[in-house]
Amino acid sequence: MNILFVTARPLEINTSSTIRNRAYINGFLQLGHKVVILSIDADTNHNHFEKLDIALKKEIKQIKISQGNMGKIKSVARS
Repeated sequence: MNILFVTARPLEINTSSTIRNRAYINGFLQLGHKVVILSIDADTNHNHFEKLDIALKKEIKQIKISQGNMGKIKSVARS
């Protein structure tokens, strides 16, 4: 199955929600699914920034949206 995993918080920011999301993604991969992650770019200066371990896996494609473009997405959603 092809799965688009959409998250508002970058997976590189180490919080309880991203730890859970990483577990979901790893579970999908272990079951043989293809995963595409859609999220915003992580701030590498964030105090909880951690290099993403699952980003090195071939089964994952990541689509990153710069935080500067988030306003455009919100305005489209409201229309």
